[in-house]
Amino acid sequence: MGYGAGAVRALKSGQSGVMVVFQPPELKFVPMNEAINKVRTVPADSEFLQIARALASRLATEEDKP
Repeated sequence: MGYGAGAVRALKSGQSGVMVVFQPPELKFVPMNEAINKVRTVPADSEFLQIARALASRLATEEDKP
């Protein structure tokens, strides 16, 4: 099930003010104040940051082309 379907499921069950999160093996609902009230960091050597940097570099190169 996707996040959108999870959001619809939350609304159908009368829940609002929640965020759909994937906690394997299922989607769960977390109150928004719990979901956004924390500072989350990404390690500097994260694979995701490396991918983002590579994509940003590639996009910058594409913009320079006529």
